[in-house]
Amino acid sequence: MGAPFSKVAPQYPLITAAVNQINSSGLLSCDTHQRLRFAQWNALAGKQSWDRSYCGAGLNYFKFGISFLGDAAWQNESQNDLCRLLHEGAAACSFTLGENKACLQYASDIITNAAFDVSLVGHYLYIRSLETLGRFSDGLNHSLGVFEKLGFHFPTQLSPRDKMSTLERTKEAIYSKTFEELTEPRQHMPTLTRNVYKLMDACYISANRIASPILPILACSIINFSLENGLCGESCCAYVLLGVMRMGMGKFNEIPYYTRIVLAVLDSSPTSSTTIRRARSICYNYLSILHFPFKETEVLLRTLVKEALRYGDTESAYESLRNISALSVFTGEKLSTVMVSLNNVISHMTKVKKMKQSLQLVLLDKLLVTSWMSSDEVGPTIDALIEKHKTTNQAWDMELTLYTRFFVAFWNDEHETTLFVLNDLLSMNLRAPLKYVHFKFYHGIIAFQQYRNGEGEGWLDQGKDCLEKFKVWSSLSATNFESKLLILEAEYQASESDISAAKTIFQSAARVARNNGLINDQALACKLYGQFLISIVEYQEAISWLSLSKSSFKDWGATHLQEKVENTIQTLIEENNLQDVETSACNLKHDRDTNVD
Repeated sequence: MGAPFSKVAPQYPLITAAVNQINSSGLLSCDTHQRLRFAQWNALAGKQSWDRSYCGAGLNYFKFGISFLGDAAWQNESQNDLCRLLHEGAAACSFTLGENKACLQYASDIITNAAFDVSLVGHYLYIRSLETLGRFSDGLNHSLGVFEKLGFHFPTQLSPRDKMSTLERTKEAIYSKTFEELTEPRQHMPTLTRNVYKLMDACYISANRIASPILPILACSIINFSLENGLCGESCCAYVLLGVMRMGMGKFNEIPYYTRIVLAVLDSSPTSSTTIRRARSICYNYLSILHFPFKETEVLLRTLVKEALRYGDTESAYESLRNISALSVFTGEKLSTVMVSLNNVISHMTKVKKMKQSLQLVLLDKLLVTSWMSSDEVGPTIDALIEKHKTTNQAWDMELTLYTRFFVAFWNDEHETTLFVLNDLLSMNLRAPLKYVHFKFYHGIIAFQQYRNGEGEGWLDQGKDCLEKFKVWSSLSATNFESKLLILEAEYQASESDISAAKTIFQSAARVARNNGLINDQALACKLYGQFLISIVEYQEAISWLSLSKSSFKDWGATHLQEKVENTIQTLIEENNLQDVETSACNLKHDRDTNVD
C-alpha cells in the first residue's frame, strides 16, 4: 500500500483522534470536497494502523474511507488511486484477520476497476484468499492468467524430460553468475518487479497442493526473470522451489548453495514484509532442513515466530509453530512435550479462520504421536482421511496423509499395511523433505528385511538405493542422519550375511543416536538389533538389546511402543525358557569415544 499524501503525515494519535470524531459524527452526506478529504484522512489512519499491526482498526478506517468516496470514485480519474489504496488496505487487513471472503471482494473490486499495471496487489490478495479458502485450482488458474498478461508464456504440455532439461538450464544460468552478482542488495527494485515476484509467492502453495505440473516451469520462469531484473527477498520463493526440485532429481549437493543464496538475499531484505517471512519459512522447512542440524532449524523457526508476532503476522507465526511441532516429532523430543506443543498449535489455529488448511496437517502429526504414546487404533481414522482425499484434487494432503499412515504402520509392525502404503507413496511425486527422508529411512529397513525374508533381489536393490541416499544426506549433516545411515548399513550387512559387521554397526548406530540426542533412533537401533539377534538364535543377547530398546522408548515417552517391545521379550522368554536379563551387552553410557568406520 502506498501513502495517499505527499506531505508529511500527522502523528498517529492525532490523525486517528480526528478521524474517529469524523467517522462517529455521521458526515457521509457532506459535500464532495469534504468527502474526498475525509476519505484521504481515513486512508492515512488506516495505513498508520496497518503499519502498527492494528488490523482491526485499519480495516475500519479503510471501510469508512471507501464509504466516503462512494462507488463512483473508480470512474473519477483524480480519485481512482485513492480508491485503489483504500481497497488494497481493506483487502490486506481482511486477509490478515482471516476474513477471506471479504478480502476476495475487495481484491475483486481492484481487479475489475483499476488499470492492470497497478492492480497486482489486488491480484496477489485475491490469489492468497482463494488459497486459504481451499480453492487451489482457481488460485493457480488466476495466477497463470495474470502471468500471461505480464508476458510470461508457459507450455501447456511438457514431457518429464523437457521439464528436467528446463531445470538443468535454469541451474546453469544461476551458476553462470557469481555469488556476489546474485546476492547484491537491490534497494530500489521497481514496484512492478517486486509485485511479479509476490505473485509467485501467492500461487506456489496452490500449485503445490494440487501437484500441478506447471510449478517447475513457473519457478524457472521467475528465476530467469530475476537473473535479468535482480534478486530481492520476494524472488526467493522460486529459488527454494528450484532447490526442492533439484533434490527430486538427486542433486542434493547443490542444496547448500541455493540455501546460501536465499538466506543472503533475505538477510538484506526488510523484516517487516510478510512475503520475506514466508520465503524464510519455506527455506528452513524445504531447503536447509537437509543440512542444518534439526535443533538449529528449530531455533531459526522460533526466531521467526517472535519476528512474525512483533508485526502482527499470525499466519507466519502459527505456520512456523506448526513446523516446529512437525520437526519435534522426528527429533527425539519427549513425546509428552511434543503433544503439548501440538495441542497449543491446534488451539491457536482453530481460532484463525484462514489456518483451516494448515490445521489438518497438525492433526496428522497428533495422530502419529498418539499412535506412539497410547494406541495403534489411529489407523482407521487415517484410512478414512485417505479415502476422502481420493475424491479431491489435493495431492499434497494425500501425500502427507499417506506418510502418516506409513509411519504408524511401520512402528506398529503392521506388515501388510506398511507394504501397501509403501507402494502408494512410491507411485507419487514426493515433495515434503523432512517426511521424505524418514520415509526413505523406513523404506530401506523394510527392503532389507523383505530380502532376508526371501522376497527377491529387487528388495535388496531398493534397500541399497536408500542406503546410498543416506550416505549423501549424512555427508550434508551427520548430526541429523549418521545414526540412520548406520542402521541402514547394519541392515545391509545383515542382508549380506556378514554377522560380525552387522553386530558392530548396529551397536555403533545406537551409540551415535544417543550422542546426537536422537532417542527415537536409539530405540529403533536397539529394537532392530534385538530382532536380528533373534534371527540368528542369540536369544539371551537379544533380550538385553530389546530391554535397552524398551528403556529408550520409555525415556522418549512412547509408552505404546515400549509395551510392544515388552510383549516381544516376554514371548521370547516363554517360548524358549530363557532368563529375563535387563542388562546391556554394550555399555551405551560409557562408550562415547568409540570410533565408527
